[in-house]
Amino acid sequence: MNTDIPDERLLAMASTAGYGESAAALAEQYESVSLDEVHREVLHLFPAQPSTVLDIGAGSGRDAAALAARGHRLVAAEPTAELRELGERIHAGQDIEWVDDALPGLPTLTSQGRRFDLILLTAVWMHLDEQERTAAMATLVSLLGNAGQVVLSLRHGPVPAGRRMFPVSAQETIELAQRQGLEVVHLAHREDPHGRTDVSWSYLALRHAPLHHRQADERDLAALVRLRDDAARWQIAQGIDQWKPGELDIEHFRTRLHDGEVWIAALGPHGPIAGAWELWWDDPAAWGPQSPNAGYVHRLMTDRRVAPSGTGRQMLAQAEARIAAAGRQICRLDCLAHNYRLREYYETADYNVVREHTKDGGLGHIYAVTLMEKRL
Repeated sequence: MNTDIPDERLLAMASTAGYGESAAALAEQYESVSLDEVHREVLHLFPAQPSTVLDIGAGSGRDAAALAARGHRLVAAEPTAELRELGERIHAGQDIEWVDDALPGLPTLTSQGRRFDLILLTAVWMHLDEQERTAAMATLVSLLGNAGQVVLSLRHGPVPAGRRMFPVSAQETIELAQRQGLEVVHLAHREDPHGRTDVSWSYLALRHAPLHHRQADERDLAALVRLRDDAARWQIAQGIDQWKPGELDIEHFRTRLHDGEVWIAALGPHGPIAGAWELWWDDPAAWGPQSPNAGYVHRLMTDRRVAPSGTGRQMLAQAEARIAAAGRQICRLDCLAHNYRLREYYETADYNVVREHTKDGGLGHIYAVTLMEKRL
């Protein structure tokens, strides 16, 4: 992708430069081809059942309208007011939620904590510079549902006058996705659907990489502290009075590395940390003297910004498998006695209540916990 615009001027331009003043002509161009033609390389990956879909950089709403007509629930994010207004008028008959939001942060949508089964980015990615692309990929991870997919297209060719575009390869995008915990499920290349001979496209489909479990080591200590503090802040926001930020430092986790095991769950072997837990081989403070037939799970915690739905349950299953592999028959844990939602969570994972117990947290407070166990 060649451009005669100096790099410093290109970086200073808005990612939407050139779209507002050309909105009418662009809308006519967009609407001249169908969803099926534009996305023929990846159409088979779109959900067959009614699903939640986010169309980022929705333009005139062509794709959003076509998907809404097929029964999907559509959110169309378009930062260019002129295109957004045209789209709302052209496709007024379709049930589309239009929002004024833009990458790299999509602050409106991310603040709502929403997740989508399909995230569509058509001719969007190359408008972001390298730093913005890194931030934007993390944003996509935070918005992607557990079994969802990101489908994006990359434009290759000369830059239209007045536009801000950067040369972005499929390989660079794949490597960035992998660093953010996504894996590639499809890659295709094709000619331009508008017949421009000097323009071509790459299509990528991405999804959450499977959780990769490993034992933590000294290099993970700071990340574990951050994870626990973030979990504590989330508890406070939910009105749960248990953990407090700053209670556990690096030395706590270093001790747990030596006295037991600490496990990390990451999104793929190269992706970000999605969660962690501690595995103890005895817990006399809560359970009293016991024969060595159990493992004890503590501090099961997830990073809610990146962890797909179900991450906690997968980590718990991994802990159970580790305990069974050690030749023990019981997994034990405890939860705050008045945290009924967490107790129900464990009960649905086949944990049974053993008894209530008053526990010295070792951090200056005593609290009641429910002791639970599961036979493996």
